[in-house]
Amino acid sequence: MENRTLRMNIETQLSTVDVHADPLASMLCNVEGEIPQSFLNNFSNDAVRAAVLVGLVERSSGFNILLTERAAHLNSHPGQVSFPGGRIEDCDKNPADAALREACEEVGLKGEHATVVGCLESVFTQTGFLVTPVVTFVSPEFQAVPDPTEVSEVFELPLGFVMNKEKRQLTYRKRFGLRMRSYEFLYGKHRIWGTTAAIIVRFLELISNEKQNH
Repeated sequence: MENRTLRMNIETQLSTVDVHADPLASMLCNVEGEIPQSFLNNFSNDAVRAAVLVGLVERSSGFNILLTERAAHLNSHPGQVSFPGGRIEDCDKNPADAALREACEEVGLKGEHATVVGCLESVFTQTGFLVTPVVTFVSPEFQAVPDPTEVSEVFELPLGFVMNKEKRQLTYRKRFGLRMRSYEFLYGKHRIWGTTAAIIVRFLELISNEKQNH
């Protein structure tokens, strides 16, 4: 699919997203077994709000997803692959403002190279954050300037690679005594898993008109 057609499809599908969908209901669809109240107590609408930038960099070969590898010295999730992003601060008007601010700080993405087109449904992380993914087109002129205090590497994951279902691995994790379904992708030396992989899969479901697993 050529870039222009795919871009129009992404914009159209994002306009159908219910940004007020219940994030807990979505999470519970990936939990096996009886769910105790102690598990539910870990997730609420009072959770710390955060936003991530799902950046789609336009290249001649197609769109690439902008990802980072977190610095090894960080206390939280060191060395893991993630989207640029972080907590929504009081200075942010909305999740898009937060995602753009964090992306500028982490990878040097300036406003002139970013066009926000919509959001996916917010998702709970297994550490209790409530994260809003902000889908953004990134111009091909963008050149990453990573902040070494937060990011060890910036790389691009071809959208065509993850659209191949054979590259999507279904995995299970034990959390709070429950078995939870999740996904991961292996791309070169990078293992993409957890919330980052879940957001990628949700985005793929949306643009491919797949029936969701919830």
